[in-house]
Amino acid sequence: MRAFYPGFRDDGRELRGFGPGRGLAAIKRAAEMLLSCGPAQAYEALCHAIYARHLRARAARWLSPEQVELGRDQLKLHTRSHRRAILERFEARVAQTLDEAMAAIDVPARRPAAGR
Repeated sequence: MRAFYPGFRDDGRELRGFGPGRGLAAIKRAAEMLLSCGPAQAYEALCHAIYARHLRARAARWLSPEQVELGRDQLKLHTRSHRRAILERFEARVAQTLDEAMAAIDVPARRPAAGR
């Protein structure tokens, strides 16, 4: 331990006092419960509904609508996804690397599968 932390001293005590005390923890819990059922949640739900409706109206113009998720809990937007192109480049590079590795050990090159 001293190699990484020269000032470290192991006195055998447990680490205490890094969290809130009992009183502060109780106040924090009460505040969280009070705020969890307030106007902020209603406002968030309203904003979510309005934005989801707006996005659904524009969905026909997106380049990759299959990459957009308009769920109840989230609005995941990838309206111009490059996923397909990236996966194709990855697969081509893997095939090239395998062919090069096989050539290096004198194994005949792989033949592409039918339909590719």
